[in-house]
Amino acid sequence: KFIKAHYENQWVRASDGSKLVVEFPEPNPYKIDYDLDELGAALVDSVIAALHVPDDEANPRYHDVKHNPAQLILARYLSSRYRVTEELAVFQVRNAGLLRSALLKRLESSPVALRNTLRTMLRSHQSFLAGLKQGYVLTGATLTDWSEETSSADADLDEFLASLDEDDKANAEPISAFRADDLIDDVERDIVLLGSLAQQADESVQHSDTKFDRLVEELNSIAGLASKADPSHKGRSESDRRKVIIFSTFTDTVIDIYNRLSEALKTPSGSLAAYKDRLAPPVMGSERSTKVQGAHGGVDQGRRAQVLAGFAPRTIGLEFIEAEKADKYDILITTDVLAEGVNLQQAGRIINYDLPWNPMRIVQRHGRVDRIGSPHPQVDLGLFFPSEKLDDMLGLEDTIRRKVAQAEAAVGAVGLGIFSL
Repeated sequence: KFIKAHYENQWVRASDGSKLVVEFPEPNPYKIDYDLDELGAALVDSVIAALHVPDDEANPRYHDVKHNPAQLILARYLSSRYRVTEELAVFQVRNAGLLRSALLKRLESSPVALRNTLRTMLRSHQSFLAGLKQGYVLTGATLTDWSEETSSADADLDEFLASLDEDDKANAEPISAFRADDLIDDVERDIVLLGSLAQQADESVQHSDTKFDRLVEELNSIAGLASKADPSHKGRSESDRRKVIIFSTFTDTVIDIYNRLSEALKTPSGSLAAYKDRLAPPVMGSERSTKVQGAHGGVDQGRRAQVLAGFAPRTIGLEFIEAEKADKYDILITTDVLAEGVNLQQAGRIINYDLPWNPMRIVQRHGRVDRIGSPHPQVDLGLFFPSEKLDDMLGLEDTIRRKVAQAEAAVGAVGLGIFSL
C-alpha cells in the first residue's frame, strides 16, 4: 500500500534491464469449497474428539479423572503430571497444545499428512513405553535417539544410557520418581487410540479423496478459461494464463498431490489435457525426495532453480527467446519453501491447499505472483475450505490457541520446551 500510494507511475529496473512501471495486479481472493465423503467426515469427528482440550488439564491431579477412551490423554508429553511430587511442568501443557494444533492442521491438509504423523507418534509412544518398562522416563533428544535404538529387537536401555553424555542423561529419569502404574496405563491407552486413528486415516487415504477431486475440478476450470481469448487484450499466452502454484504447509501433502495428479494426467480428459506433461517436479527440499513416485523424484536445493526456470522463465530473468525454450511447466506444487524470495509472477494463480498456522504465510505465498511486472491485470488466489465440519475445526483451533496462550503466560518464553512427535 505504501508503494502504491507514494510511487504511482514511477518505474523500476527489471532483472533483464528493461523498465517496469510501478503497478500491481488486482488481487482476487476466493474460497474453494469441498465436501467430505463419509470416511472423511468420520475421520474429522474422531480426530476432533481425540484432541478435545480438558478444562482442568493443567491440574496436577488430573490423573484422577476418569478418561474418555476416545480422547487422547497425551501422557507421553505430560510426564511431569505423574511425578510423585506433583510438580507439573507448565511448558509441557503448552507443548501438548501445540501438538494438538499440529495434528489439527495435518487433518485439515490431507489424510496422508495426518496418517504419517500419527504413525510417527505411535512409534515414539511405543519407544517411550519400552523405556518405562525398563525403569526410565525418557524425554527430549534422548527419547528420539532411543526410538532409533528400539528398531533393533535386542535394544538394551542400560547399554544405551551408558553411551550418553551427562546432558542427555538428564533426560532419563528413574521411574521411581513417578506414579509408574498410572503413567504406563495412560500411555498404553494413548497407543491404542493412536493406532485406531492411524488406521482410520489410512482407510481414508486408500479411498477416493474428495478434496483432491475438487482440486482437479479447479484445474480443469482454469485450463478451460485459459483456452479462450485473453479478455485483458494483453496478448498473454494460454500457458501463462493457466499457470498455477499449489501451496501446502506439509511435505506429505505435496507428495500426495503430486503423485495423484501425475496419475490423473496420464489419461486426462476435457480441459485438463492442456496440463499433460506440464507438471513440474514438486519443490520441498531433498530430505523427502524418495517418497515421490515417477521419474522426476523430489527437488533438492541444487535442482530448484532449474524447476523454477522451467515454470516462470521470463520472471526468473531469462532472455525472451531463451525463456520460450525453457518454459516447460504450468503446475508447480510446493511447500512454503517458495513462499518468500522468488519472482513467479509469470503465473497469475495460486491455490492454497491448506490453512497455515500463521495467516501471514498466506500473504507471503500470494506475494510470489502479486508483484510489480506481472503480465496479469488480475491474480486469482484460491483458498480451500472444507464445507462440512469447518466450524468444529475452527472452534477447536480457537480453544487450543487460547489454552496455549494461557500456558505461555504462566511459564513465560524461557520455559518453552522442545518436543518431538
